[in-house]
Amino acid sequence: MLSVLTPDHVFTGLKAQTRRKCLHEIAVRIAAVTRLDAVIMARLFNKKEIKRSSAIGGGVAVIDLQSIRLQKPFFCLAVLDHGADFRAPDGEKVDLIACVLSPHADGPVHLQRISSISRLLRDQTLCQAVREAKDPDAIRLLLMSPESRLYAA
Repeated sequence: MLSVLTPDHVFTGLKAQTRRKCLHEIAVRIAAVTRLDAVIMARLFNKKEIKRSSAIGGGVAVIDLQSIRLQKPFFCLAVLDHGADFRAPDGEKVDLIACVLSPHADGPVHLQRISSISRLLRDQTLCQAVREAKDPDAIRLLLMSPESRLYAA
């Protein structure tokens, strides 16, 4: 699942400071890569966010969508310059946002992807290293499995 992460799917230096602007900026960047409609995507992200916060704590949020327009899963990670209020359970502002997009037909596999990403990003040591890296290639290397890191080194 993390194998779909490429340097083009790590977005660093997002300047947006509100939840709505963060979600819009991420949607615009995803749209440039996937050719999905950024306006519709941002609207769907915001609609889900109003119902339930995507923040999982520790400065991390995991947003997700399923779409009939996607042929394969898409994962990206956005690193914000400043934290934004996502109504996190721990009260911390979010500065790392993972986004999981899946084809509509993936059903339960989509939930497994979200669960895997959430577990990965609960590792505060990893998250701090990602925050400090700021370079998409370095972040990609950090997100690889431990076995892959040995081969990449």
